Amino acid sequence: MANRVVFVYDDAALASKGAVISGTPSADPAFPASNVLNPDRKIRWRTAANPGGQVDLDVDLGGAGVTLSGVAVLGLLTEQVAPAGPDIEFFSSSTGFGALTSRATLTGATYWSELDPGGLRVRDWIETFSAAAGQRYCRWRFAPSSVRFSLGKVLVGTATDFGFYYSPGSEYSWFTPGEITRDADSDLVHLECGLPRRLYDYQYSEIQDSHRLVIEKLARQNRPFAMIDSVGNSNQVVIVPPTPTTFVHLFDETPSLWNGSLRLEQLP
Repeated sequence: MANRVVFVYDDAALASKGAVISGTPSADPAFPASNVLNPDRKIRWRTAANPGGQVDLDVDLGGAGVTLSGVAVLGLLTEQVAPAGPDIEFFSSSTGFGALTSRATLTGATYWSELDPGGLRVRDWIETFSAAAGQRYCRWRFAPSSVRFSLGKVLVGTATDFGFYYSPGSEYSWFTPGEITRDADSDLVHLECGLPRRLYDYQYSEIQDSHRLVIEKLARQNRPFAMIDSVGNSNQVVIVPPTPTTFVHLFDETPSLWNGSLRLEQLP
């Protein structure tokens, strides 16, 4: 995946869009599962001290369902000492939780590679799958686990992998900002003072109209979304304000071609 960028956006797993938790997964009462439907990953769901093995997190997206092609688990931490964590499988259905189809699987816990300041293992996971229409019922399955873990956000929506490399002028950098508060989805997304994070500046050269329209849609996202970056990291990101997303039309090309840019900021 190095040098390729994948986006998962138009998040449908938000309480403000009508999504609700179905059932009562193993939980710490102070950190209910409904917290994963809030865009701020620091408002967390936490399991009981011993989840007792398999944990299913069921989300009803409501309405008539939507077309889904990408999924994310964001801000997942485990208290397990070894560099491992629960396997994850994502299912969805248009008719009910009794008719789910497996869409994506993460096994082997190879994603447990980062440490937070308290020594807990933390990682995001993003995956794409073949588009499925009219999906309303979603399940994230965590198994097995006898050790408590917590989760900041689940996300499911539209995935885009442009299938080509971004321009050589693209870059990412680490920076340590001042305290900022973002208003996303009518809920505050807090970017805490002093926490370093990545800033992405991607340049796309000679893209066609279909790619330009995707970048325009990403630029209009008013909620955090998910991204696999150019060095293979899975992240939750927001558009950097107030810098505009720019496009330069190359008038002498057929079909119509553009140079585009996109600036993104990782959520801590």
